[in-house]
Amino acid sequence: PQKYDPTNINLVTIARLSKEKGLIRVLPALRRLIDGGKKIKWYIIGDGAYKDAVRNEIDKEKLTEDVVLVGKQTNPYKYMLNADLFVLPSYEEAEGMVIKEALGLGVPVLATDTGATRDILSEEYGFICNNNDEDLSKILVEVIGEKDLIEAKKANLRCYKPNNIESMMRI
Repeated sequence: PQKYDPTNINLVTIARLSKEKGLIRVLPALRRLIDGGKKIKWYIIGDGAYKDAVRNEIDKEKLTEDVVLVGKQTNPYKYMLNADLFVLPSYEEAEGMVIKEALGLGVPVLATDTGATRDILSEEYGFICNNNDEDLSKILVEVIGEKDLIEAKKANLRCYKPNNIESMMRI
């Protein structure tokens, strides 16, 4: 597993780098948090046609030291395992299987409400925000500003028992 600096709040996203994944809308909130003294490192695992646009926005927000574009990995879960929070800021998400994977590894999730998100993620194990930039920014600031919120979700995840009943009922 990836070892992270424990003095940082370490965020991870595993996603195809495409516009609908909403990655660049996280950056202004991160800039504000870092300017406010928070130590944050965000690891984005994946590749795609939108990579240059994401990199340009990272540069624009002056976050090149704080946001790491890891690229495509054969085993992305090694990055997820020790993360403090998994972030999925998608505008749309069909199934959000990666949410189940994060929960199964004991990592709390912060995700936008894409419809399917509420079927997968309960507030016991993560954070769901309205699917707009303002609410995403607000909840990121709140959650990262109060690390105890993340720790409470991690404690709940120690008792997490994954199942596929909800997914099977939709077939």
